[in-house]
Amino acid sequence: MAKLLFGEFDAVSSERVEALRVALERGGVESEVVPDIEAQLWNKFVFIAAMSAVNGLMRLPIGAALAD
Repeated sequence: MAKLLFGEFDAVSSERVEALRVALERGGVESEVVPDIEAQLWNKFVFIAAMSAVNGLMRLPIGAALAD
């Protein structure tokens, strides 16, 4: 859950994407350049929406819900 996924909307790797990847790697941040960032955004949205429903029903924060 602590991995940064990023990329360009046109699916073309650019100098700024590569510069960010290098900076994150140097900083020890786990990251990945993905070709379809829009799909990743939708995956994140679906996960957050589902977890929000679970957290609301359980009346617990995400950490406590995942621990159960």
